[in-house]
Amino acid sequence: MFLKCSCRMMFLVKFRLIRLLEKMLMLFLLFPCQVVKVILTVLVFRRCPPNMVSEETDGNALLEQGTTGARARLKLNPTDWRTLEKVHAGLGHPPNEVLVRVLKYGRARPELVIAAKDWNCLACKVNKKPKRAPPSMPPITYQLNNVVGLDVIFIKDHAGNTRPCLNMVDWGTGFQIVVSMNDREGESIRDAYRRNWRSFLGVPRVVVIDQEAGFLKGVFPASLSADGAEVVVTSARSPWQAGKTERAGGTWKDVFNKVCQSHPLYSQRNFEEILDSTSVACN
Repeated sequence: MFLKCSCRMMFLVKFRLIRLLEKMLMLFLLFPCQVVKVILTVLVFRRCPPNMVSEETDGNALLEQGTTGARARLKLNPTDWRTLEKVHAGLGHPPNEVLVRVLKYGRARPELVIAAKDWNCLACKVNKKPKRAPPSMPPITYQLNNVVGLDVIFIKDHAGNTRPCLNMVDWGTGFQIVVSMNDREGESIRDAYRRNWRSFLGVPRVVVIDQEAGFLKGVFPASLSADGAEVVVTSARSPWQAGKTERAGGTWKDVFNKVCQSHPLYSQRNFEEILDSTSVACN
């Protein structure tokens, strides 16, 4: 009787094992990648020592050690904070997610990675813009100097005065030149356009302008007509018609303001150099 029960139990165990192996084989055939990931995860956790602590746990523990300020919580010396500031500025003031990813790829210390997650940059905070709506259509591509947009933007010079600048953007390639002017009159606009765009790129086929007084009155529209360029004037109620020029000008001003935060303006020559350097960086 005992032998019969034992044989029956052995048969049931073998039957269940066979059924289990069949199910595992079916899962492996249907979902091979998922099964391999599960097996590797189990093996890794089995090999990890019990006292193993992740970077996130180390960072949370470091954050809970102190009570006042990020420097006290993370126990970073001033050299580490200067290093973070240099890396953030050298990368062009990227978001914190990008800064964390760069530090991880560079095998930085866990303290620096955790500090980068909550990094606060004064220049980024001052120049933070609201999120833009997604575009409804893809941008149209043109050849170089086929369509050029002109716009007047305003920035602060070394003396703290508001200085008008001519923003010139090629819609096909995104090439941009920003030149400072003494005023917004048509003669100043014509001189800036003639010396910095037409002299080496030639006359564009189409020039897109808004209803700025200097664009519509004076010598500038007459010079465009004499060159044979087609002039398109956007509507005051439809600023999106010159959206590419407006967005390029806004991006240029953001970069200019960030550069001025790190390198204050102290002379007219320095102002012109930073003006040119910003255009080079945007291009």
